[in-house]
Amino acid sequence: MLMPLLFILTACDKDEDEKDELQEVNFHIHTNFGHQELKINHDYFIDDRKIVFDHVAYYLSEFTLHREGGEDVILDDTYLLVTHDEMNYKGQKVEPGNYSGYSFVVGVPANKNTDEGADAKDPSEYEEGHPLGFHSPSMHWSWNTGYIFVRIDGQVDVSEAKDGSQMESLTIHLGTDNLLRQVHMHENFIVHTSIPRTLHLDVNLRHLLSHLDLQVENSTMTMNNPELAEKIADRIPEIFGSH
Repeated sequence: MLMPLLFILTACDKDEDEKDELQEVNFHIHTNFGHQELKINHDYFIDDRKIVFDHVAYYLSEFTLHREGGEDVILDDTYLLVTHDEMNYKGQKVEPGNYSGYSFVVGVPANKNTDEGADAKDPSEYEEGHPLGFHSPSMHWSWNTGYIFVRIDGQVDVSEAKDGSQMESLTIHLGTDNLLRQVHMHENFIVHTSIPRTLHLDVNLRHLLSHLDLQVENSTMTMNNPELAEKIADRIPEIFGSH
């Protein structure tokens, strides 16, 4: 009986050693307007038209790390709710090694998004503080329509003179499965065994909005203006960079 027991103990020790060899990959994310870090209740301008932001938030999920000469590593439990006032986000533990880049989607994947998703839960079923739980302002419409992938609230000047005399609501709420957009980051990095690895992302909100005629293209809650929602969503893969 000694040999089988010794084999079991050795196997358990090996499993624990492999688990201990994993190292954290985390994310440091800057939400910017151009080259400036985004500030709430601050005056910004696109084509001389004033914009003031009240709230900015967006989901990142389905992270996949691309190993050099190996299989991709999927961070299947990583859902980030990125807000304008937070930069540090926890990821997951992965095998150390050389990586050639990573990808993710902006939004919540279909299997988690609505009541038709295979793994979906009501936001009330998540523990307090979970990215997919309840938040204020809300990032969830209803069971039928699911999560708000990108939420931008503020005011924009719609005056003909662009003199700030006619400020109206800026409301951009993007969601529904067809507006998920994938982002590819072609960045070599190494995950060491000794210390966690932090991946840095810059998000350029100015670039997301600069192709719009903000005098008239300033409001969509996706379902009420799907054309504008899709126009903005198609720009998403271009607004991410690294530093």
